[in-house]
Amino acid sequence: MFGCVQFSHPVSSDIQDYSRTINEFNISSTTRVPVYDGSYTGITKLSNIEYKQYVFPKALKSEDSRMLMILVPIITERELATAQLYETTVGQEAKASAKLIIRCGGGNNPNNFLNKNAPFINKHDKHTIIIQKPFPSVEFDNLFFTREISQSNLISWRKIPLKVSIDWHVRKTGDVIKKRMKYLYTIPLDIITSPIQLLGWLMLLPLGLWE
Repeated sequence: MFGCVQFSHPVSSDIQDYSRTINEFNISSTTRVPVYDGSYTGITKLSNIEYKQYVFPKALKSEDSRMLMILVPIITERELATAQLYETTVGQEAKASAKLIIRCGGGNNPNNFLNKNAPFINKHDKHTIIIQKPFPSVEFDNLFFTREISQSNLISWRKIPLKVSIDWHVRKTGDVIKKRMKYLYTIPLDIITSPIQLLGWLMLLPLGLWE
């Protein structure tokens, strides 16, 4: 409660980082902005809500049969819906090409982000999707996508909450169990050293370094 978790906190952070959905994505360590080619495959209906359906065959790691499916709700003024992101092995007939971009960082202007990081992307393509990770250490937050292009050539974007359901293939539950085993000695260490840790935090208080 007083921040006396010097030994067990890194274990918790390691488990959270390992468990994040982004680890299932096919991202090279040298890739600054992940961009995937895919297809718009038409309109589908789920729970009486119509969605635009997209498939990205190379977005996920592991087996070649894994494909990323994204459903973007067709929303009217009176409707609210969540975009769906999950994996499939069933191919779909392409009706148009599509791009998927993973964006890490805050801000609400996708145009500025694309101009700076991916100027090669055609922002006028209505089948461009951006998934946002507001910070590197958190899960996916929202999905942006092009909505329409006005007569003045301005591109408007829509921000929609995103529900993610990606299976564990690259991530292994056995590895998470092994990581949790470290709690067997880190938690006792924190308990034993808690008076010293607490004293250290209290010494930082006058310096304004303790919240």
